[in-house]
Amino acid sequence: MKNETLQKIRSVHGISGMILLLPAAVIILSGIYLQIQDAISLVSQPDVESVGNTPLLSFGHALSISRSIRGAQIRGLQDIRHIQLVPDKGIIKVETKNHWQIQIDQYTGKVLRAGRQYSDVFISIHDGSFFHSVIKYIIFFPTGIGLFGLLISGAVLAIQSRRTSGVSNSE
Repeated sequence: MKNETLQKIRSVHGISGMILLLPAAVIILSGIYLQIQDAISLVSQPDVESVGNTPLLSFGHALSISRSIRGAQIRGLQDIRHIQLVPDKGIIKVETKNHWQIQIDQYTGKVLRAGRQYSDVFISIHDGSFFHSVIKYIIFFPTGIGLFGLLISGAVLAIQSRRTSGVSNSE
């Protein structure tokens, strides 16, 4: 490759790296956290398993039980983000829009665990939607593409550097 072309690639690589530094750091750090969140339960609650074997609870009943949890501030269905049935653990998870999760034994209706659940916040930080849906597409998505470009240009520079250092060593 011509020296002039390599110099342009090196320049674009360096400038792109500086521009992408902050959003890339947010993506990388939140991604690392998401990878290890199950091992450290600071932000997400581990699931508790039920001991029953015949489901008795409807989602409506789970909603009624969830309303009794004071901190969750559930007035009605509009406060629920989603309700999830986890049959292999025998629980129903009720997740609220204000980041609470209530785990209910699907056989007895007993509340097994209730508390704040912030893992969705970290997911939204990771994909950029936490900041704004427009930010997700005009900063975070291009940052991902830019990181891929940095990977490719870095590889080209590394390969070319090895080729030229190998040539100069053999002379």
